[in-house]
Amino acid sequence: MGEMLNPEDVIRAYRSIYDMDVSRFFPAKMVELVVNQAIGYRQFMPVMAGDHIFYSELMKKRGYDPGDRWDFVKASEFIGADSKVLDIGCGTGSFSAYCSHYKGIEFNETAIAEGRSAGRDISADKLSDLPANTFDVVTLFQVLEHVESPMDVLVEAARVLRYEGILVVAVPNAESFMGIAPNLELNCPPHHLTWWTEEALVRATVAIGLVSPRMWREPLARAHLAGAIEAIVNPRKLGFFDRSLKSIIIRKFAGLLRRVLPKSFDQIPTVLGHSIMVVATKPRNL
Repeated sequence: MGEMLNPEDVIRAYRSIYDMDVSRFFPAKMVELVVNQAIGYRQFMPVMAGDHIFYSELMKKRGYDPGDRWDFVKASEFIGADSKVLDIGCGTGSFSAYCSHYKGIEFNETAIAEGRSAGRDISADKLSDLPANTFDVVTLFQVLEHVESPMDVLVEAARVLRYEGILVVAVPNAESFMGIAPNLELNCPPHHLTWWTEEALVRATVAIGLVSPRMWREPLARAHLAGAIEAIVNPRKLGFFDRSLKSIIIRKFAGLLRRVLPKSFDQIPTVLGHSIMVVATKPRNL
C-alpha cells in the first residue's frame, strides 16, 4: 500500500495560496501514491490531470519559468546549429532562444498566445498527429510529471524523432528535497501526477527502445533553498501537509534566510536540487 494523500489538504492549499478551486480534479475522497511496477515511478491515483483552464489560471498567479533554467542550459549543449527541435509542453516557448529551428506544442491557450506574441512557433497540435521520424531533438521539460499516461507520451515522443535523434526529458527529482519536503502543493495533483527517480527515468527511456541514456542532476539552486531547508529540518513523515506552528516557523525562517543571502549565491553544487535530466538516443532499428 502506498502513501495516502487527503485531497482536502490540496484543495485548502490552493484556495489559500492561489485563490483557486481544484476540487473538480479529485474523484475520490482519498488518493494513493503507488509504485508503477514496470518502470518504478510513483503515481497518484485516482486523480485527473490539470486542464488548460487550471494552468492558465495558475500561471496568471505564478508566472512562467525564466529562460535561463538549469535544464534549458544543459539541454542546449545537445542542440546543433541545424537541429530541428520539437519542444513538447513548451509553455511560452522560452527554450526557442537556444534553437535555430524550433517548434513548440502546448495545450495552455494563454501560453500559446503569449509565445506567439513573442514571435515563437507554438501550436496546439497533438503529438500523435505529427509525422514520424521528423525531429533531430525532442524535449520534455518538466512535462512528464503532469500527464496521466507518461509512457504513452514517451512512445509518441520517440516516434517523431529521427533515427539517431535524441530525446531530452527533465523532471523533478523525487530523491532530492522534493520527495521529503512537506507542504509542496505543486508536487501533488492536479499539478504533479507522478514522482520520478533517476532509475525510473532511465528505465522508461530504455523501455521505449532508446539507447545510451545519460543522466544529469541539478545542483540546489537559490530559488529552491527554502524548500530544501524545510525538508532537512522538518522532513515529511506522516501525510503530505504539515500545518503545525513548528512547520510555519520553519517555513518563514527558510524564506527569510534565502532573502538575506548574498545575491552572488546561486547554487550549492554538492546538494541535490530540484530536477534530473536524461538524454537518450533513438537507434536505427527502432
